[in-house]
Amino acid sequence: MKKLLIVSLAVLAVAACGGGKADVQSAHTLPLITGGAWDFQAQAAQKPVFIAFMAGYCGFCKRMAPPLDKLAGDYKDKNVDIVFAYFDEDLNTPKNIAKDLGLKNALIAYNAEGLGGAMGVEAFPQMFLVDMTTQSAKSWTGYSEEAPAQIAKEIDALLAK
Repeated sequence: MKKLLIVSLAVLAVAACGGGKADVQSAHTLPLITGGAWDFQAQAAQKPVFIAFMAGYCGFCKRMAPPLDKLAGDYKDKNVDIVFAYFDEDLNTPKNIAKDLGLKNALIAYNAEGLGGAMGVEAFPQMFLVDMTTQSAKSWTGYSEEAPAQIAKEIDALLAK
């Protein structure tokens, strides 16, 4: 997992220096459906970040979103960012999903293909718990009823350090 974190950080650093795509800022800064933006590098450097990469067409993502949103509510006041990062470029897709599923707690971003590519996302949902302050990273892929409890356990371990 450390290797994944180091590779991801290296890719993001190269992109930030101009060696990546033309719009290097989009590699780590994601627009939020509520307006504004969320910066992966800045946030993960300060606190644990759980990021779930999703796609609007993905049924497993839609099944995973409500329990992960509940998890986001549980950690809302504990200095952890829980982000749903949709690959969809259209704001309306994740916005409508959030409305339909009653998602209220997680930060919901879109147009996340650049960051997802830098982190090696190959399937949906693909989820990462990253904490650059402790140089740790964990990942989960696909739908699992047990994943939210496992993720909570890992977040608690990071917060205890």
